[in-house]
Amino acid sequence: MAAARRGVSSYGGGSVRIKSQQQQGNAVYYTGTTSSRTGISEWVGVFAPTQAGVIGFFTGSAQGTFQRNQPIIQDIISSAHVGE
Repeated sequence: MAAARRGVSSYGGGSVRIKSQQQQGNAVYYTGTTSSRTGISEWVGVFAPTQAGVIGFFTGSAQGTFQRNQPIIQDIISSAHVGE
């Protein structure tokens, strides 16, 4: 997560705040926000170890639309097979 945080911060020029972290199977699920000059985004990140390192992804949307987009966000998360 530290590498992902640095990447998001350097790309967007903003700050990353992790709200929660939860282990589910071999994957770790994060929720958080990213603040940048273009606004605040809410996201979910899913990461799992592999033989070559770590694989994962973020999905989310602008603050204020995150709850409305939950069906799409949950569909993305449930259709991904991270670390299998």
